Amino acid sequence: MLWLLTMVVLALVVAAGLLVRDWQRRRQRKRYPKDYAYVVYRGARGKDLFAAMGRRLPGLTQAKYEALLAEFTAVDMSIRALAGRSGGQRPSTSYLREALRQLHPFLTHEGLERAVRAARRRAKKLQSGERKGSVARGRK
Repeated sequence: MLWLLTMVVLALVVAAGLLVRDWQRRRQRKRYPKDYAYVVYRGARGKDLFAAMGRRLPGLTQAKYEALLAEFTAVDMSIRALAGRSGGQRPSTSYLREALRQLHPFLTHEGLERAVRAARRRAKKLQSGERKGSVARGRK
């Protein structure tokens, strides 16, 4: 009986934690809509971007879409620059977070984390590409 009660309490605690996390995400999305728009942009790459963003961001007009797209393209260019500037090493998460926050202040929560992950992935690809190239040159 005690085991069953423990399991029920544990399930309630987990469910409450999930509800709180979901509530916090929804609140952040409402407070920082441009940050959330960047999350949608990163997730919808290669698809019909305007339709994907329109479904998740009500009231998105063509003019707003083009303005957001220009800003997000600038973020992507910053990601490439920060990853390439690392000099063959993966930059730290804290460095990337601070640099992206200074360059693009609208990135605050989920969008900032997505941008940091993208920059670290890009730096890792550049790092492994440099290693492969140097090994191939050494063999010839």
